[in-house]
Amino acid sequence: MWNFVIDFLKKLESLWKEPDSSIWEFRTERKHYVYSKLLCWAAFDKAIQMGRILKMSAPYEAWKAIAGQIKQTILDNGTDPSHSYLTQSFGSDQIDAALLRAPLLGILPASDPLITGTVAKIEKELMHDGYIFRRYLNDDGLKGDDNAFLMLSFWYVEDLIEMGKLKKAREVFESLLQRSNHLNLFSEEIDFSTGDLIGNFPQALSHIGVIRCASRLTDSFKQNLRTSESRYNY
Repeated sequence: MWNFVIDFLKKLESLWKEPDSSIWEFRTERKHYVYSKLLCWAAFDKAIQMGRILKMSAPYEAWKAIAGQIKQTILDNGTDPSHSYLTQSFGSDQIDAALLRAPLLGILPASDPLITGTVAKIEKELMHDGYIFRRYLNDDGLKGDDNAFLMLSFWYVEDLIEMGKLKKAREVFESLLQRSNHLNLFSEEIDFSTGDLIGNFPQALSHIGVIRCASRLTDSFKQNLRTSESRYNY
């Protein structure tokens, strides 16, 4: 498996520089989407962490240099003119809800103004009542109306946890749990107008979001409890 990681990153050394169609598979022209660049950065960053934990041999310094180059390219080309939020693609002023994953990948601290600005921009332009999100606002080359992609809501909960907003995170999470069906199962999407569960059902990705949020919220509240209790241990 480690040979696979090395071979994969060897291909990614050049592929990360290419335009693509991003996570949403846009049917318009290929662009340098920021979300795709973030994942390329994460591939090198996490491979370095993983390899060192496993004590495997790898070109770590070269990987570190490439990760640094990708990060700098994002910071130089993937923000609005005032550098207040990450944009959907290089040279664009559009926001993309996929960038809710940026705080979770760790490219910048959750407290960094660029990260908080990105989340705030998504809240303002793409979030609807009930903490569900439109993916983007621009043309994607597809017919029909967009629906709320449910995994975005769970990424949002994790963002709130990363930012230390545990009370708000729990509020949002509990609200989302109410959207499941009578078997506590979730679909891929939610219809904005009706609130119906639509798309692939049941959707594994949505349930991964539920599990991650529940686990992280539990760990965070336990940590806060231990911290509070330690104050009274004289």
